[in-house]
Amino acid sequence: MPDFDEMFDQPTLSWQERKDQSELTRLRAEVEDLTADRDSWIEQASARTADAVQFMQERDAARAEVEALRADAEKKDALLVRAHDMLGYIGCSPEGASNDVRMAEELQRDIDAARAAQGELG
Repeated sequence: MPDFDEMFDQPTLSWQERKDQSELTRLRAEVEDLTADRDSWIEQASARTADAVQFMQERDAARAEVEALRADAEKKDALLVRAHDMLGYIGCSPEGASNDVRMAEELQRDIDAARAAQGELG
């Protein structure tokens, strides 16, 4: 601890110097607050970025599922047309061949269900 004489030998701060130190202390506190805000915003932005990546992955998965449903519906459409063509080729009307008609109706229901699911996802 400095002795009594040393304490009074040090120059005293002027009013302006004390004001400047006070202002500097206040500014340092503001910088600390702003730095904390910035760090918080960075964390929030990182979280939103992770959310966006997850949403894009889910979107891509849904698009792939819709494409698979479309392909399945097209395949079943082709099978239904082929079944009707075959019935016409053998000289049967779809109304007269009950088993073939039932098969065609099942195919049509599958197609309709796939299209309905596609509409829900699209």
